[in-house]
Amino acid sequence: MALNIALIGYGGIASRVATAVLAMDGVQLVGAIVRTPGPAADDGVAELNLEDALAEDVQADSVPADGAPGRPVDLFVEAAGVPAVAEYGPRIVAAGRDLLITSVDALADPQLRRALRG
Repeated sequence: MALNIALIGYGGIASRVATAVLAMDGVQLVGAIVRTPGPAADDGVAELNLEDALAEDVQADSVPADGAPGRPVDLFVEAAGVPAVAEYGPRIVAAGRDLLITSVDALADPQLRRALRG
């Protein structure tokens, strides 16, 4: 069973993370939660909104290479900055999903840090 990952953001860092994830065995890139449509889709990465990504059977705009109709996201990887952590992080954690934060300075905010503890 593969680890299903969704990225938060699709800028310079996230696009490189996507390339690395796509090359890994046992890991599936479900898609990326983006504010600006286009760059992810141009790279063949499904563009998601948070509600879709939290669904138990993510229905991405593009059909995954393995032909699966949908699969839950196991791990959200944030690569979009502190505002994205504040916007998406508490809802992801409240939904019982794992969140990897790359913008660790988000944890300097005591209120956000409490919200992320679940």
